[in-house]
Amino acid sequence: MEHGNRALVFKEIGEFEKVLHLLLLPKPQISPGHVLVRIVLRPVHQFDLVLCSDLSVAEVFFDLSKNSETPKNTGVVAGHEGGLGIVEEIGDGVTLCSPGQRVHLDITFSYFLPYFQGSWQDYILIKEESAIPVPDKIEDDIAAQFSSNPWTVYGLCKEIDSPKGGYILITAATSTVGRLFIQLAAHEGYNIIAIVRREDVKEELISLGAVAVINSALEDVPKVVKQITNGEGAYLGIDLVGGTLTKSAAASVRDGGQVMVIGELGSGDVVISQKDLWRNVEISSWNASSYFLEKEKKEAAIKACWKLFEEGIWTLPPALKFDLSDFKQALHETRKSARAGKVLLQTK
Repeated sequence: MEHGNRALVFKEIGEFEKVLHLLLLPKPQISPGHVLVRIVLRPVHQFDLVLCSDLSVAEVFFDLSKNSETPKNTGVVAGHEGGLGIVEEIGDGVTLCSPGQRVHLDITFSYFLPYFQGSWQDYILIKEESAIPVPDKIEDDIAAQFSSNPWTVYGLCKEIDSPKGGYILITAATSTVGRLFIQLAAHEGYNIIAIVRREDVKEELISLGAVAVINSALEDVPKVVKQITNGEGAYLGIDLVGGTLTKSAAASVRDGGQVMVIGELGSGDVVISQKDLWRNVEISSWNASSYFLEKEKKEAAIKACWKLFEEGIWTLPPALKFDLSDFKQALHETRKSARAGKVLLQTK
């Protein structure tokens, strides 16, 4: 597969080992207003595994039989979280980038469109506004992970309606979203209580800015939160997990408090006690794809997120890299709960 465009494609639902295939597709041809990018680093996101294996989720985002951006009968090119590439060619009228320039692929929030082409391929043709130039100070690994999780955390922090100095708890705190949220929210003056399932990460999360770390596998989360907050509870809970952990988060916030469910790492369902409903605890959902439909919000986020990385307010753990052809090993590594840094698929 030395020529053409290698791509990881799926056209049916099931275990990724069975439904993901490395195919050789035609190399995209340049067109006016578009940029041809050679992709060098691509993040592996848990959501990619969900799209491969959960029909109910995949059907929400695209019809596998009618995808218009890949050749007929090849299915969908996987990889929803963008990545880092080098501009190889620009079409007529392109002014925002130039050949040889590093760019981040802004495709993360396009999976809800009638078509989708992912980043798990060697080349991608995108509109010029979707090729975001990378500042010189930004390392490749950071640039590859720029949109999905950082933008989510930036937008989420803009939505927080809690007093500075107030307590906010977040579940799945060792995730990339969790780590970035702790750093930014603490920087902005909130007291962050991190919920984890491992003892060995507590010291690290405290160093990132959390005021307390609770192991939900060993400790009574609502009880410990009440102790930390002098019996009042947190103002807000951010839940990335769902299921019964939503119930714990709801029991940990004050009367009239709020839990924002922004992920389903554990379950697509949420559980809440009727007792907490009586306390007027509000359960709401928030997603970044809707937030960044507004051009002004998106442009502000891009500028602010680059600055957060450049100034060291945001840091990320070292990534683990696999060649695109070693995708099965990479996806198995992504499933490991003890993994701190992101898994990246690379092309050398």
